[in-house]
Amino acid sequence: MSSFTVEERDITLQSGVIISTRIHKPTLPISNEYCIIGFNAGFNNKYLWDITGAIFANAGVAFIAHDIRGAGNSIPLPKKKSGSEQFTFDQYAEDAAEVIHILNFSKAIAWGTAWGSRAALVYAATQEKNCIGAILGDFSVGNSLDKEWPALQKMSHVLAQEKVQRLNLYEDNYIDEKKCHVHKWTLGSRLAMHATSKGIYKDAAKFSAMALKRSYNFPIAIYTGEFDPNLVANPGGSMEAYNTLKEMSNDVALIVPEACGHNMLQDRPKYVSEIALDFCLDRIFKQSLNLIGAASL
Repeated sequence: MSSFTVEERDITLQSGVIISTRIHKPTLPISNEYCIIGFNAGFNNKYLWDITGAIFANAGVAFIAHDIRGAGNSIPLPKKKSGSEQFTFDQYAEDAAEVIHILNFSKAIAWGTAWGSRAALVYAATQEKNCIGAILGDFSVGNSLDKEWPALQKMSHVLAQEKVQRLNLYEDNYIDEKKCHVHKWTLGSRLAMHATSKGIYKDAAKFSAMALKRSYNFPIAIYTGEFDPNLVANPGGSMEAYNTLKEMSNDVALIVPEACGHNMLQDRPKYVSEIALDFCLDRIFKQSLNLIGAASL
């Protein structure tokens, strides 16, 4: 018997934007104040997190999967009110903060995977008062726009699958990739992805200067599979980001899961989710709940 419920809810923001959410809600939460909010990989929707959400909720942690405006079942502002300029990482961070407050949480751990790791980093950088930690999965701020990079990312899956087969690391359940790529408005999902080409976010050095070369007062994990080319990308790859972050922040981890390629939730969802859960419980929730307890004395 599951110790959580799953609710799908379309949330109307003050702006009129509708954000589609899928919430794994634990029966016995370890905290009623904090949750995880997931930022999807590029061109994926909220169903990407179904296995992850169940694992977290079973452990007492609420998990909010959501479609950014324009993607999945979310509905952006109409063009006559706001055109393509609404599709930015800063806007997605503001939307996510509003979503968690509407759902009666005070703060969230931002977990983004692949494209979504950039959105999660911007959430951490611009919504610090609404954030208690970040997990940056399959992370880079640079080379993924190069024409060779998609081929390298695809090859990383091949290498991961070969190792899974060789070491018999198969899992019982895998993500339904077809279900994860359904969008109510196809053009909107494409426009939503254009955040990577706007403002400072199209430049690895400027993005790093804004979001990595700074001090954070909460734990951050750079979380990238061993075969993912984003791990060693230069500039802006995971290892470079880790080294940059730890110069100014005390609680930064580099986690490299075995037999995983790019968008590792596709390769080993249970394994990847359980490692992330351990990080959240040991490095984030324990610290945050201790602070709450101390403040109430």
